[in-house]
Amino acid sequence: NQGGRACFNCGNNVPQANYEIHEAYCSRNRVRCFRCNELVDKPNKESHDLVKHSMVTCKDCNAQFEQSCQQAHALSCVLRPRACLFCKLLVKGAEFGKHLDYCSQKHQKNEAKLNSLEKQGSQVQPLKNAEQIMNLSLIHISEPTRLLSISYAVFCLNKK
Repeated sequence: NQGGRACFNCGNNVPQANYEIHEAYCSRNRVRCFRCNELVDKPNKESHDLVKHSMVTCKDCNAQFEQSCQQAHALSCVLRPRACLFCKLLVKGAEFGKHLDYCSQKHQKNEAKLNSLEKQGSQVQPLKNAEQIMNLSLIHISEPTRLLSISYAVFCLNKK
């Protein structure tokens, strides 16, 4: 350690010649947080506790945890709404698996229909500009497309 010693307070390796001064300064001005083991300047200890260790409640599952754990909880909360990979609808975490199964089956069926149309020579093309949108007229409301009873697919056909 090239003549250095570890400070008992901060753990830093301090050259032997400066050790006593460092140790006196460090123990007088810094404290180690007993909750997170972070070294904090004594004047900032109260704000550290408020920012890092105040209790917050998850709005989705009502679990309580320290502020510093909020990001980790957001990733693991089973009730947090998540966007469906297929329809992009936000679904509550508890219903997400069921919705994803339903939506993936619908997606596979729709993909199979599109493949069938393409094999028959039909061309399915996305609308490219505002003129194409203005030329649409007939609207057909189809079966529900999602688990919600108010979600329907809308198909528009070109005028002849």
